[in-house]
Amino acid sequence: AGTNDAATTLRVARYNLAGQPLASFDGDGIADFNLTMLTEQRAQSNVSMAVDSTKRVYVLVGNETLNDGVATQLLRINVNGTKDGAYGGVVGNKAQHGRGLVLMPGGGAAAAIADMNTGKAALQMFDVSGHPTVRTPVPGNEYDSPRGLTQTREGRLVMVARGTVGAAAVKLFGFTNSGALDPNFATGGTFVYTNANTTSLIPNNIGVDSSGRLLVPGGLTPKTGGVDSHPDVAVFRFKVTPTATPSPTVSPSSPVAPPIVRPTFSRVDTPSVSKSKLLSAITGRAGGTGVTKVQVVVRRVDAKAQRKKTCFFLNAAGSLKKVSVPVKSCGQPSIIITATGTNAWSVHLAKPLKPGTYYVNSRAFGKGGVSPWASKVIRITKK
Repeated sequence: AGTNDAATTLRVARYNLAGQPLASFDGDGIADFNLTMLTEQRAQSNVSMAVDSTKRVYVLVGNETLNDGVATQLLRINVNGTKDGAYGGVVGNKAQHGRGLVLMPGGGAAAAIADMNTGKAALQMFDVSGHPTVRTPVPGNEYDSPRGLTQTREGRLVMVARGTVGAAAVKLFGFTNSGALDPNFATGGTFVYTNANTTSLIPNNIGVDSSGRLLVPGGLTPKTGGVDSHPDVAVFRFKVTPTATPSPTVSPSSPVAPPIVRPTFSRVDTPSVSKSKLLSAITGRAGGTGVTKVQVVVRRVDAKAQRKKTCFFLNAAGSLKKVSVPVKSCGQPSIIITATGTNAWSVHLAKPLKPGTYYVNSRAFGKGGVSPWASKVIRITKK
């Protein structure tokens, strides 16, 4: 997804695994949508994108230059390439910028924006219809430019921001999954990273690695020791502060503290490259409060078969099964398996998988809701 130079039009394109446009998406795989402008002044835009389990595309568009260009807005694009007119729209209430979008369990969403009411970066929450609800500005008295948003395994939302222009700092802000500032994250919800040997630090996004640590790609300009006179590419890694669990207290005037319900999550732990004869099961882990089951989908990528509208899915018996599909895409789960185990789960393989590329998806069910599908590409080799 991206915009034209003037940021007046959003373009979304969908491709199959062979890199070919999907004709089922607006006829040619490409769909254009008019955007609402804040001003007619031409300015660079930001685009953040997410996809839900039904393959609908969510796009957050905002301006890079405050007070000019496109208005900050949230759109949802259907699987056929049409815009969902009942969803989202302009955020409003002096929301600008917009860089980072997370889909929440239960159907809501969260975004990192600039709140021009306070002149600060802020977390903006949305309901299931894409309409803005809770907005929480970050602490402090400076304008920190939001550069990305992610959600940890525990459900905490973490925003990364660039420190006030001219300051060499990367700032992290932690929020609860309801949108409130999380005081258990670092110090009062804020962590500031500085480096004495830099003149600038510019984070560009944020994510979570397989160990649950925060990864922030970006650039830095060192005072000494740089590759050349231009900013160097950098990746910063941060540990996640564990969330403190309050102890319930009972007194005549104080009720028992309610139990903490942590959102469910699931991940695939099978190595990205595995030898066929050595792989006996697909494995992973799930977490959250009261996990009851984990569902898994395993499909083999076969471009030649897909052209004939044929897909290969792993069935409950642990064998690949040929499935006929109505379109030349195997994106929709056709055979869903219930894994053995919950926190540590596995799917048995009746016989070694053939060499090739496989897509593995997993999701967990628990008191914290149903987690989004977690995906991993696995390449099976013969030797």
